Amino acid sequence: MFSQQAYFAVYLCEQRREFLEFHLSQRLDQLDRMVGQNPLLSVHQGQPRGLRATMSLARMLAAQNRRDDARAALAPIYAWFTEGFASPDLLAAKSLLDGDLSA
Repeated sequence: MFSQQAYFAVYLCEQRREFLEFHLSQRLDQLDRMVGQNPLLSVHQGQPRGLRATMSLARMLAAQNRRDDARAALAPIYAWFTEGFASPDLLAAKSLLDGDLSA
């Protein structure tokens, strides 16, 4: 059986989680508005992060011998880019797509 102190501690933790979740959502809304008002931020900040995250996913899938799934996840993101193919991120993505899914 839990004591009243344990229940109270759980209650406080839950209240803190809700408080932080609420304030985080407000901050994210503010950030979205700021990024949406600045086309340079929205285009140039979002792409590399999405590419890097997808590259990590592709590596993880490849490690699980799911190379087709890895390529299927990465190809649409890579195809979205129209310039900057000499950048380290896009060179790494191209390497992954070309078969080096351990990179």
